[in-house]
Amino acid sequence: DLLFKLGVALAGAGEAETACRTFDEVLKRYPEMGGAFLGEVRREAQELQC
Repeated sequence: DLLFKLGVALAGAGEAETACRTFDEVLKRYPEMGGAFLGEVRREAQELQC
């Protein structure tokens, strides 16, 4: 959850490339997380066109 929030903060600060890498890391580290959480991560990544 904190890693995801970091990605959101990075995206808000204009650091899209780093945010995309952060979202990718969330998906790799936590594949067992609930579908709603992973869906939110994917939506954020899609908005940044990762």
